[in-house]
Amino acid sequence: MKSLKSFLYLWLPPLAWMSLIFFLSNIPKLEATSEPTGNFLTRKAAHLFVFAVLFILIFRAFRYQRDKLVLAFTLTVLYAISDEIHQTFVPLREGKAEDIVVDAIGALLGYLFLKVPKPRLKGEKG
Repeated sequence: MKSLKSFLYLWLPPLAWMSLIFFLSNIPKLEATSEPTGNFLTRKAAHLFVFAVLFILIFRAFRYQRDKLVLAFTLTVLYAISDEIHQTFVPLREGKAEDIVVDAIGALLGYLFLKVPKPRLKGEKG
């Protein structure tokens, strides 16, 4: 029972986030705005954000693994590839190799976020 609780604690967040990405990728003609430039920038920013978060969640899930950085990055990029393939089957959507690159950059941003020193609160030990 403890191993199931541990598995769910570690893997339920990334699996839920992957489900959200899948759900959003399944929406035909998903646009933030009707203005092309704003829509492009918003979509690319969304790619960066959702894959940065996915990387962080997967990195957390691999916390007991020695090569968790490589594992988390690889799994995040593989999910990005599967997401773009999935979009080729959604009406009015298309899979783009450039989005995989943006997603990989998002994963790297997630890693950098984890490595940036966090300010300590007054009185906090650590």
